[in-house]
Amino acid sequence: KKKFFLRNIVTFFYKYTDLVITFSEQNKSFLKKRIKVKNVEIIRNFFPKYSGLKKKKKIYNVFFVGRLVPDKDPIFFLENCMSLSQKIRFNISVVGKGSCFETIKSLSNSNTQNNIKIYGYMDDAIKKLNKKIDIICITSKFDGTPNVLGEAVSYKIPCLAPRDVGLSNMILFNGRGGYLYKSNSNDDFKNKLSSMLLHYDEAINRSKLAYKGLARFDYNNTLLKLERCVNEIL
Repeated sequence: KKKFFLRNIVTFFYKYTDLVITFSEQNKSFLKKRIKVKNVEIIRNFFPKYSGLKKKKKIYNVFFVGRLVPDKDPIFFLENCMSLSQKIRFNISVVGKGSCFETIKSLSNSNTQNNIKIYGYMDDAIKKLNKKIDIICITSKFDGTPNVLGEAVSYKIPCLAPRDVGLSNMILFNGRGGYLYKSNSNDDFKNKLSSMLLHYDEAINRSKLAYKGLARFDYNNTLLKLERCVNEIL
């Protein structure tokens, strides 16, 4: 109730601003119709394109990259990957730090397959590790863009993300540019990840489509648009 009250106070003052920036059409519609904000612009994060292309191999590396906190749900990722790796052989990696770190370590230590690597925090993790990452999984309960997904797509890394969370549907073209699972569904997560591992050539093809879609997040549509919008109200 306290959070709801504070949110209402904050959003009440939005209508007095000169400009509100959001990341989705849904948010824009809500701000204009419900909060009565006059000037709302959709400006998304900037994702440059990088070279690279994944190849089929015998054993794949599946990664989680992000803050190790309940909102990002790295425990969901690790538990389901550990379960699936009993049937399909692959390596599991976790990159990040946060309140779930000790639980992640404990789960890793209980694993008998010796296929889990915990990196801890790393600056520019995807940039440094993109050649090792074969699949990246987003398991956020709620999110904005999310940045990790956009960065992974920029390296043509096949992606698995929760449906209807942030811009996952948009970035992955409703599943045509990647794989979307029902949020918080263990079975659907494992089914989609299994499909990626067993049919990696299809996962590569989907990643190419998502990569082409990054034109929506290029410099002109993000940083330059932000500059234009700010200059208009100065």
